[in-house]
Amino acid sequence: MPAQMSIRMRNLQGRALLDLGLPALTILFGLQSLRVFIPSVLNYYGVQPGVTTIDVGMLALAVFALGILAPFVHRLLGARLTLVLTAGGLALLRLWLQVGTTPGQTLAAGAAATLLFLWFIPTYLGQARARGSLQATEFGLALLLGLAFDTTLQGAAMTWDLSWQHGPLTLVLIAALVIVQLAFLARDVQMSLAKPHDAAVLSTLILLGLGPWLLLEELVYQNIGQLTVLSGQALPVAFGWIAVANALGVLLAVEFQRIEHNWWQPVIAALLLLGLIAALDKTILAPIWFLAGQVILADLLINIMRAMDRLPVRRGFWRIPLVSALSMFIFALLVFMYYIRYDMRMPFSGTAVLSLAAMVLGLCAVTAGYMIRYQTDSVRITWAPLGVALCLLVVPLAVGVTWRAPQPTAGHGWPVRVMTYNLHYGFDTDGRLALESLAATIEKAQPDIVGLQEVSRGWYIAGSADMLSWLSHRLAMPYVFAPASDAIWGNAILSKYPIVDWGYSFLPSFDQPLRRSYVWATIDLGNGQSVLFTAVHTHHLENGSAIRQAQLAEVVRFWNKRPNAIIVGDMNAEPDAPEIAMMRNAGLIDAWTQAGNGPGLTYISSGPYQRIDYIWLSPDLKARDGFIPQSTASDHRGVAVTAGP
Repeated sequence: MPAQMSIRMRNLQGRALLDLGLPALTILFGLQSLRVFIPSVLNYYGVQPGVTTIDVGMLALAVFALGILAPFVHRLLGARLTLVLTAGGLALLRLWLQVGTTPGQTLAAGAAATLLFLWFIPTYLGQARARGSLQATEFGLALLLGLAFDTTLQGAAMTWDLSWQHGPLTLVLIAALVIVQLAFLARDVQMSLAKPHDAAVLSTLILLGLGPWLLLEELVYQNIGQLTVLSGQALPVAFGWIAVANALGVLLAVEFQRIEHNWWQPVIAALLLLGLIAALDKTILAPIWFLAGQVILADLLINIMRAMDRLPVRRGFWRIPLVSALSMFIFALLVFMYYIRYDMRMPFSGTAVLSLAAMVLGLCAVTAGYMIRYQTDSVRITWAPLGVALCLLVVPLAVGVTWRAPQPTAGHGWPVRVMTYNLHYGFDTDGRLALESLAATIEKAQPDIVGLQEVSRGWYIAGSADMLSWLSHRLAMPYVFAPASDAIWGNAILSKYPIVDWGYSFLPSFDQPLRRSYVWATIDLGNGQSVLFTAVHTHHLENGSAIRQAQLAEVVRFWNKRPNAIIVGDMNAEPDAPEIAMMRNAGLIDAWTQAGNGPGLTYISSGPYQRIDYIWLSPDLKARDGFIPQSTASDHRGVAVTAGP
């Protein structure tokens, strides 16, 4: 008898894995497609002539609004064909994105994949409810597993999303995942698919928490770059912490099936989540906050899905799709609200947006908990999802074991090769996240020290890439980073030589929405010689000369006429501007006028017509061998010179 029970348990675990395969992999493809679509709207459509920030937001929101068509698609095609269209179509579009397309095709494919993802969620959830036996709860587990799988692939690629890497290895990997997903789909399609079960409108409103849950995951708790910055730890360590948090979240979700439902537990969880969001800051405790936050998010999600399992069935199938579409529209709206603050002055902060998401999620989870209070689940527990989550921990372990942190090399004194480069948060002029092209452009100039501007370390609208950790590792150059607009967007210095001291300061903002800063470092060049290297990025609007003058005055005061000093950056002003004259009048030397050939135009990189990127030297230094790499890896061209006494 024990042997028979063991066999039945193994069969149960095996069936659970097969049941979770399709939704988990489809969710993976959906999350990856979102990180292609949203940046493409901003960096391809958004740079077209006459397109404004509002236009960008309206296009993205319009695509998400089309999620409301899911019930019409289901009525037209039926349950089986709708599942094939949404899951299979999303997988094929994901493969198409990996093959490599034109920028316009990437935007179109990303939009189509996003729409199919929006339709898949209610389609699968409705069919899960029809199967009974806590299948909606298992869909919640699939959401957690798909999220964990997505983060695992991101971490393995050092946060440069595979969607933007078009080499043969990534193509083979994605093709293999697509084949596996299609095999799971074929299995599900061959099964007897019941009509999806709907529920009463008011009851299904608890699904509104799904979009805010996804927002908190994508912007915060799955954001490897953000944890890297806040904790001050290396990227593999942050990756490991998040992977452990994901495994704990799955463990808690599985274990909750044993516990009696109550209404007060989600109340406590929601209040704790609000406290954790308010406490997000640069601290050694950040990994603990992330771990606790992920566990709480898993708890709140599973509360909602457990309630979905118990809602009475209603005729038709339009209420769940309607609320699901509205929930994902809220996700898109909150993303828009979070990032528009950097382009327009808004009466709310980023923390307020995250807190709003937490409150909506918490309210939905608390309502769900009240609806199923004092009930317990009598079905058998399957630990298969936890086994998958634990297996995924092998990846961050392997990354950590093989990681080699860049180490500085000893120099031989002056001269030193320096460069300034505005990275456009990683996107080239075609709207692609092109980190390898940026690295290759920097290598062309052969710099020893690089000042970087517009460095994103986890912005969702920039593909969630920690581009500084990636570039530092790729170029074998240690770095220092200074926040500007927020903790994960700002300026940085890469240096082959030892950085012996560094710091940063914020510049006067004059109530502008995008905060600016400069970062400085004292760098040991060897032979007892050092350089004070400063990188700055000033206000960007054409009519903002007065603001730039005040900002550069701060930089000049910091320099304080010290010798062996170099100031680089995107100063958003041409050579005849008053702010540039102020730099010259302070005694600084424009390196390009000494070492460059031609006008030194740097913007826009595809057809430069402005010179707004500079290298300034203290009067005791001279420049030679000026060079501007011809590259469209960013919307700016970099500038490099060799400097010495």
